[in-house]
Amino acid sequence: MHQTKTKLGEIKLVGICVRTSQLQEEDGDEQLILNCARRYFFEGLHNLIPHRKKPGVTICAYTAYEPDHTGAYNYFIGEEVTELPTTSLPHRMIPLVIPPQEYVKFTTLPGPIKQQAEKARQKIQAMTPAQLGGNRQYLVDFEVFDERASSPDRAVMDLYVGIQTGV
Repeated sequence: MHQTKTKLGEIKLVGICVRTSQLQEEDGDEQLILNCARRYFFEGLHNLIPHRKKPGVTICAYTAYEPDHTGAYNYFIGEEVTELPTTSLPHRMIPLVIPPQEYVKFTTLPGPIKQQAEKARQKIQAMTPAQLGGNRQYLVDFEVFDERASSPDRAVMDLYVGIQTGV
């Protein structure tokens, strides 16, 4: 997994969201993230997003951590938009604005998408601040699935982990 530090400006998204926790997702009875992603793709919600900036590039964001990845958080799946809609959104979609932030960007090696994502998240969660390059911010972290993820068995994805500046 390749790791680099980067700073990104504001990113505007539209999509759907669920509240979950690591414990709930590991339980297996009701994996809210999987159900949310299935709904997003099977109902074709990405096609209903207005002002799509990069059609087909999916962003999954993790926000509103309580207090960090071990507690509850929001999982959001959607696409970047050029502007936030001024009218109501269909199918319980919501906007999400990722504020400017410093990140450590991780790029996975090609492999099965689900296993690569889980492996990368576990590795990141086990990293010390020194290995990560700073203390985690727990404001917004996100994953980008672009054309490199079009083959589910040989997918490559980028994970952006927010870090505190000046640390």
